[in-house]
Amino acid sequence: MNIIYEQYFAVAVFAVSFIVSRIIDDRSLKLLSIDEKARLATAFSKYRLFSSALLIVVVILLLASEKIVSNSSAQISFAYPLVVVPLSLLLTFFSYRKLAVLNLPKAYLKMYLLSSLIQYVGLVFIFIPNMAKSYNEMH
Repeated sequence: MNIIYEQYFAVAVFAVSFIVSRIIDDRSLKLLSIDEKARLATAFSKYRLFSSALLIVVVILLLASEKIVSNSSAQISFAYPLVVVPLSLLLTFFSYRKLAVLNLPKAYLKMYLLSSLIQYVGLVFIFIPNMAKSYNEMH
């Protein structure tokens, strides 16, 4: 399969996973009382937007750098997952800890973890074509 089509498929999977995770997030909010929603909003004021935007920017930079920097694309393709995945896991860990401290319902916490897992699936798909291409170039 042509790498361009694989990247389009990867971007599509990433976009769908991002949208599905946001739908789960929205549905999980319906499980919270008004007081719990207020505590959640206060605790995370701009955090969720920042973390989501950060991941989207990094993914866009990955795709753009593949087109711009052709001579070191193998290193770039391996560097991004090594930066993005730990960063994303760290953000998820801190968010979950903060949610647990807020003493929110367990059903909400489970939906948060499911949403995070779906986002990680999208991240894996976005990195696979570039890493496979880089691996083939190096060998």
